[in-house]
Amino acid sequence: MDEFLAVSDAFVACSADENCFSTTILEAMLSKVPCIITKAGMTEKFFTHKKYACLVEKKNPKLLGESVANLLHNAKLRKTLAENGLKFLGMHEFRNKAIIKKIIRTLKYAANPDVK
Repeated sequence: MDEFLAVSDAFVACSADENCFSTTILEAMLSKVPCIITKAGMTEKFFTHKKYACLVEKKNPKLLGESVANLLHNAKLRKTLAENGLKFLGMHEFRNKAIIKKIIRTLKYAANPDVK
């Protein structure tokens, strides 16, 4: 996946059910690839349109195509989404340091559940 993301100008996730915290979206954001995702499930609760990703209506291929073309022709928006994608990962603790802290906290709790 990393090899594909390394040469990508955009990542598209067009689920009709849910996109929120999809591993593929998180991987794309970590690789600084701007994302276009469908408004499915809880997506709009966490992703802000044109801040963290371009959001499009699900089952709307015309709008999806327009969004892809717009993103590919808008270098400023691609840069904004790429930078904000990393911020998004940090805010929701999907960066390595945050994940390591969670794992250590979980292991400590598993070893001694009485200590918080």
